[in-house]
Amino acid sequence: MALSKLDPVALILGQIQRPTDEALRSRFAEISDELLCTQYNEYLDSHKNYWLQNAKDTLPKWARNTGNATLLSDYMNDPDSPLTYEQKRYLGQVLQSTSIAGTQQKLGNVSMDIGRRPLETTEPQIGVALDGTEKVISRDVHQKDYQTSRNGCWSCFFQVLASSRGLDITQEQIRNYRPNISKAEAEEAIEETDKAYNADTFNNAIDMGDSILSFLPNTMLSELSVTAYNELIAKETGLSAEEYANAAMQKIKKALIHALKDEKSPVGITNGKHFLTIVGIDGNKILYKNSQEETADQASADVTHEKTIQELFGDVLQGKIRDRKGLDFTYASEIKLSKDGKTLFGVPSDFVTVSAQGKVSPQPHGIRLPPSSRTRRTRSTAWASRSPVWDVWRTPCRSRRSAIRRPMA
Repeated sequence: MALSKLDPVALILGQIQRPTDEALRSRFAEISDELLCTQYNEYLDSHKNYWLQNAKDTLPKWARNTGNATLLSDYMNDPDSPLTYEQKRYLGQVLQSTSIAGTQQKLGNVSMDIGRRPLETTEPQIGVALDGTEKVISRDVHQKDYQTSRNGCWSCFFQVLASSRGLDITQEQIRNYRPNISKAEAEEAIEETDKAYNADTFNNAIDMGDSILSFLPNTMLSELSVTAYNELIAKETGLSAEEYANAAMQKIKKALIHALKDEKSPVGITNGKHFLTIVGIDGNKILYKNSQEETADQASADVTHEKTIQELFGDVLQGKIRDRKGLDFTYASEIKLSKDGKTLFGVPSDFVTVSAQGKVSPQPHGIRLPPSSRTRRTRSTAWASRSPVWDVWRTPCRSRRSAIRRPMA
């Protein structure tokens, strides 16, 4: 019997005899290197909470913040490097993730060169709800499993988002993505970036946009933030908390229908410090997936839950939850060019343009948002606009230039 196949429950119950130390040493000596490696890798993959964080923390800063294949391969193969087996295992998974993203970008380029969209989406199920409003439910979207890290809910949303674009990747591959940057650039990563990539703390999906957009050519993310009822809103609008919440929920429903129907994208919603993935709206009901494990059966992770929009958002919008300042919704859109071929649709800025060679020019750092707009720190360029009832934010994250050099008109 292989060492990893011993049943600890059976040992405790006395159903099998506990092997002696000599027997264990004998079995260990009989195992081939190949089998031992296979069994240990299986153990590492199924018990990442025992070793992964320490492996990241003890890597040099540059090594945990780059996906540069040459740099990491040379480091892993250097006989003088101090890497442990576990660290090499982790860096190998980073290289795998970066390779998948690179392949996706190349396939995207080829598709656009021959006049095809780089990603295919499935038309949602569209109908009429019992209350006479529109019903829109995403098709062919799946949550592969529950989150496998304490704060990995954002990557589970991205995994479902990827499935809506026909891409089968895992939450771990999304979290393992690192940009293809030099050693010096990786070493100079600011503390916020280093922590977001490596510390398994709560992350906002829009701030981690590169971790999914690098797999999805010609794609941008948009975020809509809805402010909870407060004294300023009461003063400026004259609305009661209930009136404001009802008005905001109607706007939310319209926004969800747009994302699910027109953009064919699931929608990530922060429920406190946890992401839910909205996959449908049926009148007053919200259909969503939850990555927090509720049973021991991983096969049930893809179950679609239902709650009314009031149950999900009512208390927050009325300002009844003191530590909740509002709701954030994130969804994906295809990048398109205007008729003149110089402006990106969906980006509310006069400064984001595309050159004749297809190079995207981002908004200059000197441009400031209007004083009336709310600002936030993010690793991506942000634009904002404001309406009396809610604040709407649209933040296109950096997409790979090679993938948007020739977007579909």
